[in-house]
Amino acid sequence: MEEMKTIPAAPEGETVKLDEAYVVAKIEQIMAESEHLRKTLEVLQNQTMSGEAVIGIGNMIEARERTNQAMIDLLKRIVVDKL
Repeated sequence: MEEMKTIPAAPEGETVKLDEAYVVAKIEQIMAESEHLRKTLEVLQNQTMSGEAVIGIGNMIEARERTNQAMIDLLKRIVVDKL
């Protein structure tokens, strides 16, 4: 039987099984957060904001997307490497 590697989960100190179910759950979580972002953008379209506010929001969205992409890349490696 293949040994399952685990990592400590913060903050409770429990362990998380790094399997396909974990990866799927994390990707679903990222997708759900993206839906929240879309709804927020729809609300912001109806608001009048300064150029600085728009740039700030754009920077936050871009940073979050980079984080999501990095997380998905990591999750793909977990599946490929079968940690």
